[in-house]
Amino acid sequence: MKKFGLACAFSVLVGANALLAADVVIQQNELPQNSQKFIQTYFANEKVGLVEKSFNDYEVKFLNDSKVEFAKDGDWREVKSYAPISNTGFIPQGVLNGIKAKYATAKIMEISKSYNGYEVKLDNHKELIMDKEGKVLSEKY
Repeated sequence: MKKFGLACAFSVLVGANALLAADVVIQQNELPQNSQKFIQTYFANEKVGLVEKSFNDYEVKFLNDSKVEFAKDGDWREVKSYAPISNTGFIPQGVLNGIKAKYATAKIMEISKSYNGYEVKLDNHKELIMDKEGKVLSEKY
């Protein structure tokens, strides 16, 4: 009987965890204000297809298959696109300069930021790890 009780308790915990981690579809106006402003500023010409909220982030998918991931506080974490990102104004100038210095004609397809820098994927299939100032720390194909 104790094993049955433990199994039931475990099942309830697993089920509750799954519900907390599940994505929920929300309206664009339910995003944090800074996320809404980011979309209006850098993706003004794109149509929003889907907005999802999970336990610790938001994800906005556009009809052109681009997507932006925002942290819980509304700051952008990742931008992905199948076409080069046209408006790169949200990327720090040092990072843009670092890319331009190494690959003058390359276009950014994807960028994600972490606490210590950026990971950038280019249209020439290069992947760069950069610090916050834009110095290339490593690169690979």
